[in-house]
Amino acid sequence: MLYSTCKIVVNISSATITLLYWSVTRNSIVFIGYFSIHGSKLLTPNLDALALSGVVLDQYYTQPVCSPTRSSLLTGRYPIRLGLQHNVILAGQESGIPKKYKLLPEELKQCGYSTHMIGKWHAGHSHNYMLPANRGFDTFYGYLQGAEDHYSRVQCQGRDWCGIDFATEQGPTNETFGTYGTEIYSLRAQKVLDSVKTEEKPFFLYYSLQNVHYPLQAPEHYRIKFDWIKDPARRNYAAMVSIMDEAVGDLVKMLKFRNLWDDTLLIVTADNGGETRSGGNNFPLRSQKWSLYEGGVRANSFINGGLVDRVGKYSGLFHVSDWRETILDAMECSYKKSNDVDGISQWEAIQGCG
Repeated sequence: MLYSTCKIVVNISSATITLLYWSVTRNSIVFIGYFSIHGSKLLTPNLDALALSGVVLDQYYTQPVCSPTRSSLLTGRYPIRLGLQHNVILAGQESGIPKKYKLLPEELKQCGYSTHMIGKWHAGHSHNYMLPANRGFDTFYGYLQGAEDHYSRVQCQGRDWCGIDFATEQGPTNETFGTYGTEIYSLRAQKVLDSVKTEEKPFFLYYSLQNVHYPLQAPEHYRIKFDWIKDPARRNYAAMVSIMDEAVGDLVKMLKFRNLWDDTLLIVTADNGGETRSGGNNFPLRSQKWSLYEGGVRANSFINGGLVDRVGKYSGLFHVSDWRETILDAMECSYKKSNDVDGISQWEAIQGCG
């Protein structure tokens, strides 16, 4: 039995692929892309250990790009209901999740949770009500748009527009200039976990790492480990995967050190398939990010943590819109259901109860 005192940590990464599992690929049933347990030469020991000791969602589907996927995860609705089905949200656009839809963190706050977000938002930024701090998150530390420089936080769209994109719940800041993104996010995760450790209520952490989203950038001491890869884009990509794997391992260590792991549901999920023009590889699936073929919409996902009481594979069809209902069900969070919610709870099925 799971009670509402459980903690949730949802890890969703950046667009092109995603936090704990980027543009991984699969061969029929078995993923073969970037988890080394699936035959890849890229080393991902932390992700491997979590996947092997958790429940892998074997038929997990998303949208072909990040803004539609993220909006679907947060609302439990198909992006066409939100007007976000077509593409990513660009800097000058007014698109975003409409105000009338309550997001997952808002529902969890009503159930007594503190809510925190780290990393990439990309679900609307042109109006104040669209910002994370106004959509249910107590704290925010990250960027609002899509791709940006991992060191300077600068994003350019075309040759005529460039700007710095980084903020907290209190507004824009450039205090992190020059430090690699994954480093600042790991430090922020430590700060968030220190704060929730002292609270008497459960917490929700939406941890959206920038790796492995383009631009392809990584410190040299990571790239040199993959000097056997001839293609420079793929070499950078491999280094970014390694960095992300370390960040995931650090997060798990932080949770365990603070005695939070036993009450944690860790969800690893993705935005879309890999971008083959930026180091990704979806073979044998057809096509890539931006495509409605399986190379664009079939992704990796798994769950782990002290609240997961089985190990193995879940082969049921699972769409990103199902996460909202599944999480609220798992946490026994009562809320008023809307008739236009498309996702369904799969918690009992994942746990082997359905």
